[in-house]
Amino acid sequence: MNRIITLFFCVLIFQVSAQEVNTDTLTSELEQQMYTLSKNLRKYQNKEDSKGFSKAIDAVNLKELAFAKEYVEAAVLNKRFLLEKRFLEINNKENLSYLASIIELSAYVIQIGKDKSMITLKQLMHRKQTKIENQKAYYGHLFSMVIHPILDYGIKNQRFFFDDISLTSEQEKGMFFLVAMSKYHQLVFRPLKVENPPLISVARNWLIYFPSFENKPYYYYKDFDFEDFSIREGSFKSFFIEQYYELLLSHLFVLKETEAKQSKIDDLMDNSILLKPQYYRYTSSVLREVLINLNKNSDSNQSISTVASNINLTKEGKSFLEAGKNTEAIKAFQQAIAQDPDNFKLLDLLGNAYLADGDADAAITMFKKSISVDNVSPIGFYGLSIALFKQGKYNEALSPAKKALTRFAELNPDQLFKAQGLIGMIYTKLGDLKSAKPFLKKAEKAGFVKDF
Repeated sequence: MNRIITLFFCVLIFQVSAQEVNTDTLTSELEQQMYTLSKNLRKYQNKEDSKGFSKAIDAVNLKELAFAKEYVEAAVLNKRFLLEKRFLEINNKENLSYLASIIELSAYVIQIGKDKSMITLKQLMHRKQTKIENQKAYYGHLFSMVIHPILDYGIKNQRFFFDDISLTSEQEKGMFFLVAMSKYHQLVFRPLKVENPPLISVARNWLIYFPSFENKPYYYYKDFDFEDFSIREGSFKSFFIEQYYELLLSHLFVLKETEAKQSKIDDLMDNSILLKPQYYRYTSSVLREVLINLNKNSDSNQSISTVASNINLTKEGKSFLEAGKNTEAIKAFQQAIAQDPDNFKLLDLLGNAYLADGDADAAITMFKKSISVDNVSPIGFYGLSIALFKQGKYNEALSPAKKALTRFAELNPDQLFKAQGLIGMIYTKLGDLKSAKPFLKKAEKAGFVKDF
């Protein structure tokens, strides 16, 4: 009996070991074939000549990768196929996670080489990726393949119906819409960023061919109350709704600049989310301010056009300032202020640019003008105090620094330490070390470092 039991366990162990070997072999082969698809997708996806491609992926034959192989072939050989139902409808596709990993690896597979690619692929395959995250990766790549500023892959006047592509939940529909429109957005946004002059006619021509959803113009879509989820850039909604608002503002700007009928402007304003403040929280502070001003002045034609065009100048100015290009920042902010002279935030930005450029006199003028427009924000008072401090006018600098302290405490306590540190430095320069000490102690405890 003991011999029989021993023999039984030996057979059982042999079977388990054989299964483990088979599983390891399968996993190794799966990873190898995924790497092959990823590498050749990256190598051929933007090439006119696909010679050698079919032979390179011919060995990919695992059933788990059947759809992935079909997709990669379409992306390389005929991108028009990607807009067919068989690729747009993915809810019933098995092993979509494999294709999502192949797509993500393709972004850097050539640069990092095979060994590192295989390690990266293992990490991608074993991460916990939700269904919606895989769908987002897939659709992001699909639309980047078919949307091109010059080549026509059949995107003009596309009509999308969610039932046709088996998207049922509000989250899936919203994700699909925002990912698609983030790619369409570039067709309009890029021509408008060209200077002297912006290519308005190019942007207008693309808008004519923009897609419809459920048989309505794209901008009629307003179902953005779905559950948010995380992506590499942070919040999905914040990243993509920001771009969508930029598209809507660009569309509005084109309509104004081409003197479109007022009915078209009203249709865009009334039926899009431009005047829906519940979604402004998903945008950056700069864009949010633009949208708030647009909402306040929706009856003013002048305000609409200037608000729509001002966003680029403000963003560019901030980018220049962060990069240390003070002259370019000053020019951008001046142009923005010329269109919106009573915007205290723009005046503060220009004041900061002058400070960075070493022109304290000009900075003082801007900060004083900002305070005259809005005496609630702490930034104008804080900037004015720094400018006076730089000129050695310590007594004059103390009053605006204290006003900044009060307003930071009321409106933005996290930044209170800046005013505390500034006041401490002013008292130190005035020789009043007793008064300076408590302010500097609090400021330094919060991480205050002199940056002016």
